[in-house]
Amino acid sequence: MQDIADEAGINKALLHYYYRDKEKLFETIFLEEAQKFFPKINAIFQSDDPLFQKIEKFVDEYIDEMLENPYLPWFVLNEINRDPDQFMYKIWGENNLPKPGKVS
Repeated sequence: MQDIADEAGINKALLHYYYRDKEKLFETIFLEEAQKFFPKINAIFQSDDPLFQKIEKFVDEYIDEMLENPYLPWFVLNEINRDPDQFMYKIWGENNLPKPGKVS
């Protein structure tokens, strides 16, 4: 937490006041990103575009996201490995993110 506070230019006590621990901070950051990313992906797969165009759009969106957040895949895999049910609940259950639809 000290490294994060130093990077943000704030003191550690302030970081703990708002987020209590690394888990809460990480969850908050991830959910902010997920709320931007997942609806875009869902819209791509729900569109009437041909399959290969959907794949192309998905790859473009994914690459853009990874350039902006290069540690996101590592975090997702770590969280899924740690507690898959809780991870899915965090994403779909309590945050009103659109659930992925069927690819047509």
